Amino acid sequence: MNLGLKGRVALVTGASKGIGKAIARGLADEGVSLVLLARTADALEAAAAEIRAATGVRVIAVPTDLRDATATKAAAARAATEFGTVHILVNNAGGPIKRPERQITWPDADWLEATFRIANFEGAVVDVLSLGPHIHVLEPAELRDEVADRIRRAARLYSER
Repeated sequence: MNLGLKGRVALVTGASKGIGKAIARGLADEGVSLVLLARTADALEAAAAEIRAATGVRVIAVPTDLRDATATKAAAARAATEFGTVHILVNNAGGPIKRPERQITWPDADWLEATFRIANFEGAVVDVLSLGPHIHVLEPAELRDEVADRIRRAARLYSER
C-alpha cells in the first residue's frame, strides 16, 4: 500500500510492543522515519532494531515515561534534533485494564469524556505541547467533522480543569 507518507517523520508512544509497535512497523513500511517512545529501554531498542532491519528506515528509540513532562520535553527535543519536524504523532501509551472485575459500566458518553479528560487527552496534551514547533499539525478543516468536534470538546474539558 502507498499512503504517500514516504519521507515523513512519526513519533509513536507506547512503541515497544503491541499496537504501538505494529503502528510503527506499518508507518516504517510506508517509508516513514520513526521516533519510538516507551518506558522500557531494552524492549524499545529491540523493537527499533527489528523495524530498522526489516524496513531500512531511520528509527531512533528514546526511552521516556510520558508521565514525566521533563522527560517528554527531552524526547521531543531529541526528535527535533534528529529530524527537525515531526509530521505524525501517534499517542498510544497506556495499558490494558488490570482488574476486569472492577470494570465500571458507564454509558458510552461518560467513557468518552473520562478517556479524553483523564487517560489519553492529558498524555496527548503533554506530547503535543512538548513537540511544540517541531510538529506539523493539521488544521481542523482537514479532519473529519466528528473527530474535530471530539478534539474541541476534550480541549474544552481539559482547559476547564
